[in-house]
Amino acid sequence: MTTSTTIEQSKRLIELGLDPCTADMVYISGAPPHLNVIDEEYIKREMLDEYDVLAWSLSALLEVMDEVSLDKHGDCYNMDFAYKGIFTDTHFDPIDAAVQMVEMMMAQGHIKKGGCHGV
Repeated sequence: MTTSTTIEQSKRLIELGLDPCTADMVYISGAPPHLNVIDEEYIKREMLDEYDVLAWSLSALLEVMDEVSLDKHGDCYNMDFAYKGIFTDTHFDPIDAAVQMVEMMMAQGHIKKGGCHGV
């Protein structure tokens, strides 16, 4: 199980318009990039350089989604959005399931696009 979204997943979520202030981690550029825990103030102070990539932990992704349940079946995970009939594929990593759910919910307008509040 991974700690956060991958760099590729993070870039997809950012391109979709997921509020960057919901991120709680960042890949700091370097060889290799390293992962740091951050808070909203870090983002607002614009301490990221152009090569840094925001990232989300599982708990941060779950906070973005209301009324979503994460289900474990043996070694696999999937998610469903209550009363909306939106279900993810089965994944071996819960973050993969959460990223897929965020992407589907954003595509259907259940998660609003947005920037950091007050930035």
